[in-house]
Amino acid sequence: MPQPYLPSRFGVFLAPCHRPDRDPALQLRRDLDLVVELDRLGYEEVWAGEHHSAGYEIIASPELFLAAAAERTSRIMLGTGVNSLPYHHAVPGRPRAWRGRATAGPAGRCGRRGSGAATVAPANPDAGTPTGEVTFFDGAVPLATVPLRDGRATARTGVLQPTTGHPVTARYGGDPAFTPATTPEPTGITVGFTEPCLTSAHTGPLTVAPGEARCIAAGGSQTGPVTVRP
Repeated sequence: MPQPYLPSRFGVFLAPCHRPDRDPALQLRRDLDLVVELDRLGYEEVWAGEHHSAGYEIIASPELFLAAAAERTSRIMLGTGVNSLPYHHAVPGRPRAWRGRATAGPAGRCGRRGSGAATVAPANPDAGTPTGEVTFFDGAVPLATVPLRDGRATARTGVLQPTTGHPVTARYGGDPAFTPATTPEPTGITVGFTEPCLTSAHTGPLTVAPGEARCIAAGGSQTGPVTVRP
């Protein structure tokens, strides 16, 4: 029985490990440059570890590192892997992580799940059914590469950020009998938040359920524990 095709998704965990005889400032700069390159290549996520090992692993505050990375990236998901709770007081630790996500912009928010489909048809109906792969793009950023099945490709992604006008295109790579092609015009996809944005002070617990996307707009604030359920 044929198995369903699941496109591979890639992410990176950064301890990171460095030689203790090198300049730590340059090493951190290299780590940030790596996150920028991963974002450009279409990686879905990057996780930064918290370590206090004096030289080899020099990110003692992953929230600060990821905040700097968020200013330099546009779509890759950023996460702490993990916060070492025995080194911290629990009360300021959780709001600090939430503030990092709330102020990071698109790269710090949870992406929305979505899917898209593309059909590849020959100009000559008697030429047969094209084979090969189709790559979907959000602007210049690749979202997924999936094989054609009976001339149709369906892609699923979980990284679309709430905004207007994602310019999604599909690019057919061709096969021995058919030449490559790209959709002539992008399709604009709007991804919205599932709930109205907070525009005033909110005090108390805040839970983001699976599949939800929440925002804090101008004038809004959150005081209290925030739970993001996977």
